[in-house]
Amino acid sequence: GRPHVEAMAMGLPLIATNWSGPTAYMTPTNSFPLRYDGLDTITEGPWRGHQWARPSVTHLKELMRTVYSDPLAAKAVGKRGQQFIKAHYDTPRVTSLVEQRLEEIRAKLRRKHKVKDEASATVTLQQKHKDMELADGEL
Repeated sequence: GRPHVEAMAMGLPLIATNWSGPTAYMTPTNSFPLRYDGLDTITEGPWRGHQWARPSVTHLKELMRTVYSDPLAAKAVGKRGQQFIKAHYDTPRVTSLVEQRLEEIRAKLRRKHKVKDEASATVTLQQKHKDMELADGEL
């Protein structure tokens, strides 16, 4: 995802598989979503059990030809991608999203440990942290 977002932020026309994370920011008006022919399940390593999209080579050729054949239209798509990224992922917006998520986590920890105020929350959570193991998804 990060290289995709960086390309879009630079105004470059993006061709990427229309699967998983990129679907959160890619649209047919701000990028060139690439169809896929199916899903492959990862059988080894840390991503075992996850699915990986198998990009359509035929569609990739079509999209690449489109971008090559009409550079002005491709540049316009890239510009719309840049505008989208700036509108949805600029520093103040992302900062706000991170702060909001951290507050959700703090509130959940306060409820979990029955802490009422921030000062006692810090002490209580520091004490609890020693014996607490946070598993993925627990927060």
